[in-house]
Amino acid sequence: MKIGIYGGAFNPPHEGHRITANRAKQVCSLDKVIVMPTAVSPHKQNEALATADDRLHMCRLMFSGADFEVSDLEIKKGGKSYTVETLRELKKLYHGDELVLIIGSDMLLSFDKWVEYREILTLCTLCVFSRENVVTPERLLNYAKEKLGLDENEIYIAQTEPVVMCSTEIRKKIDRGEDITAYTGEKIAAYIENRKVYVPDIERTEEFRAVIRKMLRDDRYIHSLGVADSAAQLARIYGEDEKRAYCAGLLHDVTKHIEPSMHEKLVELSGGRMTDEEKSNPSVWHAMSGAAYIKEALNVKDGEIISAVRYHTTGKKGMSLLEKIVYIADFISEDRNYPDVDVMRALAPQSLEKAALYALRYCIGNLIKTGKIIHTDSVDFYNELIMAEKEEK
Repeated sequence: MKIGIYGGAFNPPHEGHRITANRAKQVCSLDKVIVMPTAVSPHKQNEALATADDRLHMCRLMFSGADFEVSDLEIKKGGKSYTVETLRELKKLYHGDELVLIIGSDMLLSFDKWVEYREILTLCTLCVFSRENVVTPERLLNYAKEKLGLDENEIYIAQTEPVVMCSTEIRKKIDRGEDITAYTGEKIAAYIENRKVYVPDIERTEEFRAVIRKMLRDDRYIHSLGVADSAAQLARIYGEDEKRAYCAGLLHDVTKHIEPSMHEKLVELSGGRMTDEEKSNPSVWHAMSGAAYIKEALNVKDGEIISAVRYHTTGKKGMSLLEKIVYIADFISEDRNYPDVDVMRALAPQSLEKAALYALRYCIGNLIKTGKIIHTDSVDFYNELIMAEKEEK
């Protein structure tokens, strides 16, 4: 079997990608094309990527039919996606089949800079498409001969009109609010719009505020606004992004009032699971389900915002700055009136660690008095802070 390998960011996939894949099938007589979204492209490291799940889903919308397969091989592997590593894996899966790597002319003209490029040439045949009118088939063939040592029978040079379409320009159109249907098709355009794929989380404050207004009771809504304000204030002190902290604060209690049976279902929907300890500890359910909800239902893309929601109740060992900010902000919001709140409000601007240690002592003491479960994440966080305090002294 002759299999085409078409890799890229697909950020988003567009009609130009589909046209190129179909042309490759014709030019190279391919039996099928494997579309391979990258985890992180070594060629486009500064590009703001949509989430892996979104790009996989959009690729499946774009490339349908038995002669296409959308693979998550590089996504699952994670990190930078080096072609040679991918081809090694594919050779194991498709032993005896011929692999054809589909690339653009711009990629060919820097091919000798690719990692282990000589091994790549032993693992596959190249199929090259022009992306600019100035890159003639003759120039491409000369490069292949002089730099790569290939003759014209060892490389496919597609002598077709170049496809002038660019994911970067499509994202700019999205930013300007322009219709992209002509470039992506209706299904992908609708998916991008509905899922807010290319809208930064920190620019969705009004949307998040409307969501929690619907999902929370009045007192909890007021509390969430207070936590958001406190988180933004702490972010200003400690050098975190204020908008980011505000969004995490808004969302931290989003599933506080859902049906008890829904918490575990949401966690499982997001690919997680509750331990027996967590199932027996209702006070942590909303943090776990909240993180799952904002990831799956709201399509929040910032992993630290998701994690800040996940651990705002228990804390954990090795918390990031944002996670600590939201954890402390939950204790010092304007609506809080527990006995030691003034102490916490005084400590928070001085040291997040000292404030967190005070909070843990307060909470763990109450849990012991009432005979309730202490989550192991809280214990780990407490021990880490104690060790750090001893080292400091």
